[in-house]
Amino acid sequence: MTLNQNQKEQRLTRQTLHILSSRLFGVILVALSIVIIPRVLGPAGIGFYLYWNSIFIVLFMFTDPGSLGILARYLPVLKHDDPEQISPLISKLFALKLALIISMSTGVWFFSLTERYYYLTILAAAGLLSLASLAAYLHYELEKQRVYGSLFYGSTFFRLVFIVGGFLLFRYWGILLCLLAMSGIMLIYLWWSALELIRPSWAALDRPFPEYIKFGLPIHLATCGFIFLNRSLIIQAKLSDLPLATIGVFGIAVNLAITSFYQLAVSIPESVLPALVKARNSNDQIKFRRILDLSWRYANLLGLGLTGLLFAASRPLIVILLGSQFAPAIPYLRLLLLGSALICWEEYFQRILIVFDRNALLAYILGGGATCFWLGWFFINHNGNLFRLIYFYLAILALVTLIFGKSALKLVTIERFFRNTLKIIGAVILSIYISSYLPMTNVLELVVILITYSILFVGFSLLFRVLYWREFINHFRENG
Repeated sequence: MTLNQNQKEQRLTRQTLHILSSRLFGVILVALSIVIIPRVLGPAGIGFYLYWNSIFIVLFMFTDPGSLGILARYLPVLKHDDPEQISPLISKLFALKLALIISMSTGVWFFSLTERYYYLTILAAAGLLSLASLAAYLHYELEKQRVYGSLFYGSTFFRLVFIVGGFLLFRYWGILLCLLAMSGIMLIYLWWSALELIRPSWAALDRPFPEYIKFGLPIHLATCGFIFLNRSLIIQAKLSDLPLATIGVFGIAVNLAITSFYQLAVSIPESVLPALVKARNSNDQIKFRRILDLSWRYANLLGLGLTGLLFAASRPLIVILLGSQFAPAIPYLRLLLLGSALICWEEYFQRILIVFDRNALLAYILGGGATCFWLGWFFINHNGNLFRLIYFYLAILALVTLIFGKSALKLVTIERFFRNTLKIIGAVILSIYISSYLPMTNVLELVVILITYSILFVGFSLLFRVLYWREFINHFRENG
């Protein structure tokens, strides 16, 4: 291996670790937000916030034509072969996003009969964030990892400050205006630094622009389907005409088990994706298999281990940290944690399919899953039964994960796949069972149960020999 190849390997390893550490730091801020925001807003306020935040995320996804997939696929090639093509591609994607935002705003103005100004405000916020995300993707693909890595925890911190401050000053309207302000700040910050990398240009592209969209749209539709499926839980609770306070209690469980956990579930698969793509493109099958096996083990350890931790400490976490007013969220949380484990596997299998360019399959499965969830829920006589909603959601998510897993395991063979997974599940169950005998009434006892569960989980994992720390350390030593 040449010196230049060694330098590239070292840079790739640093980038992978930087993205992973940024994600994990952002998760800490998310945890603080989960504790602080509900205490300030209360059940009704948090219900309002979580509903409109779900609408915000859904609209954000619909204002994008698949920029992430397009830039992930073509920017590394253009950067090496024809850097002059980068600016025209970015400019055309920006113009297309702007056109989508304007047409959606027109549709909201003419067709929304109730809460029109709420929808227009949240759509403006989603549109600004969508334009900002284009600059964020540009930083990522051009290896400006410090800017991209700071995006997640920076946006989480500002959201915490803005939402609390806006609610205290302007009540419900303050929440929406703060989402708008946060999106505007991110737009200015990211494009201010992005203009140092490229300049707007409308020069002709080397291939028709629709070909770029044809590639990126299936990946984006797959992402939309998954996010829409998860965000639909809170949206459908609101459409069932339940009180805001009930939606707030239910939304806390969804936020803990699904929305926040998603950031953890994608951290390892997302951080190793560039390394997997590089290893596959270089036809280095040994390295590809090693990265695949190690990332599967640690994705399982992180995902399933934290799922068990949340389950074991669900009652003291809710009652002590959020207050007794949110205690009804505990049964919802424990049931939804089954979905957390499924998300961990689904995200890992999804990244494998992306590496092998199975983009259309992702779009069909996730889009179909989200559609079945909505159509099925409308035809079920639910009468606002949130437990029935959760069961239906888990069934759809399990089916999607099963199809992804079957498709991914046809492409790759993960060493001791089922054996390692069952060992980790066994460690989680035993740790939960023993931890359940501890008292959980105050903060000190909460700390004790967290420490006890962690020690038990690591101990049982070592006993079952699923922690391969030496292999993990040696892998990163070999790659810089």
